[in-house]
Amino acid sequence: MVETTREQRSAGNVPAKLCRSRMNDAINPAAARRCAVHQQRPAFAVCMQCAKTLCQECATQWDGIWYCAACLASRRSAPAAKSRVGGWIAVIAAALVILFCSTRFMVWSGVLLAGLR
Repeated sequence: MVETTREQRSAGNVPAKLCRSRMNDAINPAAARRCAVHQQRPAFAVCMQCAKTLCQECATQWDGIWYCAACLASRRSAPAAKSRVGGWIAVIAAALVILFCSTRFMVWSGVLLAGLR
C-alpha cells in the first residue's frame, strides 16, 4: 500500500484510488457533511460498519464505536459468544466425583481383602 503525506493530499497529488472520500466531496461537497438520513442536519459521526455520515439523533455509540440504526440492529441481533466456563466446571466436577468414588472403592476393596486373610 502506498503511503501519502498530508502535503500530497492537500496538493491533489494523490491517485483517485487512495482518496475516494475526496472524490465524493468533489462531486457533492454539501452531502459529505450532512446526515445520510436527515439531509438538513449536519453530520456528527460516521457509522463504522457502512460508513454513512450521521447526525446526533441517528448516531448511536456502542462499545465505543459509532453505528447507524440499521447496522446497530444487525450487530445486536447477532448471536453472542457463549461462555465455556460452565462446561469446564462440569468436567472438573465429574472428575472429582470419579476420583472420590474410585478412592472409596479402593478402601472398600482393601478392607474386604484384609478381612479374608
